[in-house]
Amino acid sequence: MRIIRVLLVVVGTAILGLWLAWRPQKDNPNSLIQLRGFVRLINRVSKIYEAVLGQPLFRLDPATFEPQIMAFKIAEHEVYGSPNTPSEIHGLQALFRGLEAPDSILSPVGKILTKREIKNRLQHRQQVLDYARQHPEVLQEPIRRPLIISGFPRSGSSFLQRLLATDPNARSPFLWEMRTDPAPKPPTKADIDSMSDPRIALVQKGFDSIAKVSPDYLDVVNRYHETSPTNIDEEVQLLRDCTWNNIGGTYVGEDESYRQWILNEAEDKTYMYRYLKAWLQIMSSTYAPASHWVLKTPTHAYFLSALCQEFADANLIFTHRDPRSVVASACKLNLVANAFRIDFDKLDSQRHGQRVLHFLKTAGELVLQFHNQNSDMAQRAMHIMYEDLTADPIGTIEQIYDHFGYQMTDEFRANMQDYLSQNRQHKHGKPRYSLEEFGLDNAAVDKAFEAYNQTFRNPNQVLTNGTGTKVRAQRSF
Repeated sequence: MRIIRVLLVVVGTAILGLWLAWRPQKDNPNSLIQLRGFVRLINRVSKIYEAVLGQPLFRLDPATFEPQIMAFKIAEHEVYGSPNTPSEIHGLQALFRGLEAPDSILSPVGKILTKREIKNRLQHRQQVLDYARQHPEVLQEPIRRPLIISGFPRSGSSFLQRLLATDPNARSPFLWEMRTDPAPKPPTKADIDSMSDPRIALVQKGFDSIAKVSPDYLDVVNRYHETSPTNIDEEVQLLRDCTWNNIGGTYVGEDESYRQWILNEAEDKTYMYRYLKAWLQIMSSTYAPASHWVLKTPTHAYFLSALCQEFADANLIFTHRDPRSVVASACKLNLVANAFRIDFDKLDSQRHGQRVLHFLKTAGELVLQFHNQNSDMAQRAMHIMYEDLTADPIGTIEQIYDHFGYQMTDEFRANMQDYLSQNRQHKHGKPRYSLEEFGLDNAAVDKAFEAYNQTFRNPNQVLTNGTGTKVRAQRSF
């Protein structure tokens, strides 16, 4: 009987342990999502280890990836003509230095996931490189007059991209296309129309894995940015293949190394855009748009000179919204999008608010600097107000097509009407955010974006291109 009782205790304890390890709950009262117990356990054990031994259990070491990146530099220079410079390694070193700093809010699990993501992204980059090397003819595919959207996040740019992508003569990348091997053959138009490509299921497995770690994560994220393998999405996915990390500027605490790398023009960033162009050429080899590609990511605001160098005939759209709303929403999304990577015990909401404000202020300054240039691309760029876009989406897009000379068709108008009827705003629930929860107020944001507001949010100023043609409607805000 004693043996049976012992066995019952052991089995019961094991069952309880497994239940606790699998049971989802919030790791901290400030957490935005639930995490499985085994994730919380890894974080707790790692913190105990560091407290006892004085060193972290998991580290981000750029040396792990440097040999592979150096090999990419040589191969991509031969295949794509990318610059063979150490800029990418310098960026990774700066990023890891910041994420390893004592005041970084990246959790131990966050470090594990960051290493795993970089490994997977580099693997995809290798697949793209291999395909281009085996099919050099694809690099002759023209990418003519792409329509590229940038500006602030949370300013309607995803909505604009997905609406523009309903043009049957245009093409935008789907998330699954940017996350899978182009071999044995990139998708054809029939594959895209039917959404029957088996590679979609591979990306869905990744989404299913996320749900196992955090069962409510995707529900929370979709309130801010709807995401699934079959959604049109932004090409920041491809820039991440080149070790760009768009959380690097806000999760690193007070360390300025990564921001300095971003702003340093001497650090050549064109390798990211040569890679992006090569990927577009590969995709175009089996399904080229009749008119143009539609691309979008706020990240471009930080690398406009590199973008312009690689896509000299691109037509740029900058979306603009009241910085008060942009900053508040971005502060929240920045936490939501990577909530299972954050150490919420270390999160200082006020400091996080300052970091996001700082990072977005930099983006605004760079867009303003670009706007004040006399380059052809800057002069023909179009500036879209969030209020105009949301009040009259189809009318706004008709203005865009008229401005850049793309052909507007009745089929496109009908497609836009269908999209709007099926994708009402906040269909996944309205996101909630405020400046106050991040220690900010209207006065602080207005001061930070004073020059930006004077140019882009001034009701008395009408932006024009080099010929004097109005590129946004005059209106009050």
